[in-house]
Amino acid sequence: MAHTTVSQLLEGIDDLSLSSPYDAGKGMRVQAIRFRGAPLHLKLSDDNDLTVPFEPSSWGGGSETRKSVVFNIPQPLFEALAELEDWCRQVLEDDHPAIQATWTSSIKPAERYSATLKAKINIAGPRQARFYDEAAQPTEPPASWKGLRVNVVVHVRGVYIQKQAIGLMLEVTDLRYGKPPEPVCPF
Repeated sequence: MAHTTVSQLLEGIDDLSLSSPYDAGKGMRVQAIRFRGAPLHLKLSDDNDLTVPFEPSSWGGGSETRKSVVFNIPQPLFEALAELEDWCRQVLEDDHPAIQATWTSSIKPAERYSATLKAKINIAGPRQARFYDEAAQPTEPPASWKGLRVNVVVHVRGVYIQKQAIGLMLEVTDLRYGKPPEPVCPF
């Protein structure tokens, strides 16, 4: 599967397109995003310079295999993702005049902490993300995520549209991670 780098996306932002909306059930409509006519699989970095600030979680704290994961991201990546979100809002504004109020961003700016990106990840099952070690060899999902240095490919699946919220659908498809951080002795 070919992936798109952040710089390629920024250079070709006009090559993005949205499909016609389709009903995804439970009151949600979806418009798929394409980049140069193909699904958008975005490689977020050239090395393992993203970090995971805390363990992935699922709604209600359950043990589901599909979880939300947050990444600390550098400012240039934050700005690129903000540009992607701006493009989506501009394209959808005619059909959804309240989009500025209902948009649910996947990114948060740096304030007290680093800028972040939130996405979904399947850690088991038929749509499980592929995991790789430092040597780029297939491996199992990490046992502990907090503080892990990673590189990620995210499938920007599209935009979900609900009555009270509109936002990007981001799913981690590939995750390469380094050795977990060594525990620091508090004494």
